[in-house]
Amino acid sequence: MNQRVGWKGRTLAALMLLLLVPRSGWTQGAQSARFWDEIAFWGEFIYTLRTWEKAVWTVTPWIRTDEQELNSGTMTRVTTEATIQLSDSWDIRNRFFVIGRNDEAADRYVIDERIQILLRKRFFRFWDDKIRFRGGFFYERHFRGDAIPDFNVYRTRLELRADGIRHEPWVQQDFFFDHARAFFRTRTRAGVLWNFSGNRQVRLAYQFQYTQDRAGDWGPQHSVVFRYWFGSTLSWRDIN
Repeated sequence: MNQRVGWKGRTLAALMLLLLVPRSGWTQGAQSARFWDEIAFWGEFIYTLRTWEKAVWTVTPWIRTDEQELNSGTMTRVTTEATIQLSDSWDIRNRFFVIGRNDEAADRYVIDERIQILLRKRFFRFWDDKIRFRGGFFYERHFRGDAIPDFNVYRTRLELRADGIRHEPWVQQDFFFDHARAFFRTRTRAGVLWNFSGNRQVRLAYQFQYTQDRAGDWGPQHSVVFRYWFGSTLSWRDIN
């Protein structure tokens, strides 16, 4: 058990160093070419730190090769979150982000922070209880490290997902709103989840989002989303 915890701890520490990736010369060189403007890669690695009967606590290092609106090429972040199952159909997630990125407009390295709360409900199940449809509402507070003042973002989510089979198809749709622009982004994801022994899970999806920047211009972005979950039964089955 101690060896397993030690291995996970060392791996997590290495992944958290991703927060420093935007400082590297490799990233600065890649920004000039912006190869990933057409297809970005979003990767995340989720570690379950602790579970209770109705709650799970995780930490997640992320990396994104391109991020709309943030004046950034490669962006990395580390999040910690607690998700609590309120009832059979309701749950709530509380998340804190630390984001590291190069602000290309100001030509400097920036640290952003963010708080996010998601209240989610499963509306119904069908097809022998194997397909579930649920929706959620997000509140986000963005603490920006650049010249843009802090602001709130609100978004809604609709999700259709299969359960109880090895390859789980799922579809997710988000709509984003803020005070300055009202509706400013739509994000669609469609993919498959693979469940493995040891309560591990891999998610692979295609993502399309369409965003209005602060100048009022709209632009598309295509991404490949990859998630690897070092999970527990509660975290990836009943709550995630």
